[in-house]
Amino acid sequence: MLSGNGGNRQNRTMRVTSAKRLTADKTHGASGKSSPVGANRFEIPSAPPPTASTPTARLSPVAQLDAIIALQSVGSVAGERKRAVAQGTAVLDLLDDLKVQLLSGQISNSHIGQLTGIVKSRPEYKDDARLRDLLDHIDLRARVELAKLGRSMP
Repeated sequence: MLSGNGGNRQNRTMRVTSAKRLTADKTHGASGKSSPVGANRFEIPSAPPPTASTPTARLSPVAQLDAIIALQSVGSVAGERKRAVAQGTAVLDLLDDLKVQLLSGQISNSHIGQLTGIVKSRPEYKDDARLRDLLDHIDLRARVELAKLGRSMP
C-alpha cells in the first residue's frame, strides 16, 4: 500500500517512448574513419630510469645487542608485573582462607606454610610505585596474621 494517497492503491505505469541504443561517441580521425572517443589515447607514460639507491647504514653489533636487550626488558617488566600481581592475589586468597579457618576454629598448617613461603620469597618490585605500595601492605597484613598465630618471620 502506498502511503499518502488516502489508502487507495494505484497502479502506476511507466511509458517508454523511444528505444535509443547507448553507444560510445564516435569521432572522425585523420583517416576519415570513425573511432570511439579516447581510442588510441591510452599510453603508458615513459618512466625515468631507476636510480641507484644508497645502501642503508649497517648497525654495529653493539647497537644490535642494545636493541635486543631493550626489547627483552620491555617483556620482562610486563612479566614481572604479572608475577607480582599474581603473588599479591595468592596472598590475599590465603589470608581469606585463614580468616575462614579462624572463624571455624580449624586452622590448617598447610595454609600457614604456604602463606609463610610466599611472604618469604616475595621479590622486590620497583617499577610501579602504587603496585609496590599495595604489595607492601599485603605483605605487612600477612606478617601480622602470621605473628598472631605465633609464626615468626625473618
